[in-house]
Amino acid sequence: MYSVNSKETIPKSILVICLGNICRSPVAEYLFKYYINQSQNELVQKIKVDSAGLNPVLNQMSPHSAQYLHLMNIETNGFQPKKISRCLLDQHDLILVMEENQKKEILDMYYKNASKYFPNQTIEAPQILTLSEAAGLKGDIDDPYGDSWEGYKKILDQIHNYVRVLIQKWEFLN
Repeated sequence: MYSVNSKETIPKSILVICLGNICRSPVAEYLFKYYINQSQNELVQKIKVDSAGLNPVLNQMSPHSAQYLHLMNIETNGFQPKKISRCLLDQHDLILVMEENQKKEILDMYYKNASKYFPNQTIEAPQILTLSEAAGLKGDIDDPYGDSWEGYKKILDQIHNYVRVLIQKWEFLN
């Protein structure tokens, strides 16, 4: 299991979650994949990344998010928003959310369903952190949905910075 406090741990898989899986989490997913692909560390190169939303209602990435990635020559063809599920949670050892309240929502969902199907077992939830917390900082990453390009860019630059901080941290671990 991944631990933010461990200097010796590189996650094997990351699931990035936001509300709709159209603005923030897909940008984080594609940025992680972009930097993982450039990594010189074999363990970092093996990290698998996916994204999902708590309540996706649209069927494509927001145009501003896609534009942000295209400016870095990152292709987003084929992206489809998806809803968070227990199956997705179970496939990843590090769950990154954008807002503190999303951690609670995921844990509530995780344990509610777990107690329903495994009533007499102790269930251990995956590691769930905010993206800023994983990067060693505090605070939520606001949802830019409906904002101007400038508003989006400010939020997506924040996500970009946090992703780079994490990749750089893992890059030098063995």
